[in-house]
Amino acid sequence: SVHMQINRFTHRVLVSCSLLLSVPVLASCSLLSSTERVLYEQQGIRIGLEPDPTLDRSDAPAHNNHPAELNQAELETLLRTIQVSGWSGTIAGILDNPRPVPLFTSGEMAMISGQLVTAFRQATPSERIFFSLPKPGVAYSEDRTTGSLFLRGRYLHVVLLDHSSFIQADTGGGETKD
Repeated sequence: SVHMQINRFTHRVLVSCSLLLSVPVLASCSLLSSTERVLYEQQGIRIGLEPDPTLDRSDAPAHNNHPAELNQAELETLLRTIQVSGWSGTIAGILDNPRPVPLFTSGEMAMISGQLVTAFRQATPSERIFFSLPKPGVAYSEDRTTGSLFLRGRYLHVVLLDHSSFIQADTGGGETKD
């Protein structure tokens, strides 16, 4: 009978300890998931909303002009004007001038512009829209086009983190850099 009481006591202690340990883990998971909202995720494309870290960098209080009522044609016109250029590797830069390429191909634009318009309509003044697209026309590649968009004042701001046209460099330490 004493053995049975000890086992019950031990069981209660273990259950209580596991609950105490799991509550902070569950709370941290909910904190992580609340920082990013994925609105579209298909065919390797991810579009969503995230807190805008550039708002904290301003001396004056800043906010984004979201939600925004852009239509698809207006957004496509703005995004089609953006081109990126550069090269991967030192030798390529010495031998040839970089050729600009569009930020998004026409196929990518057709797939994402409607989703971006929806994201702009759902964004709050403290959020920005993030995007991540796989390299077009390739079945398996780690190269992606990633970045974010936000409207502030009269301007569309584009933060480009990576572009699939440029191969990620290996620094030897396992980190990727362009």
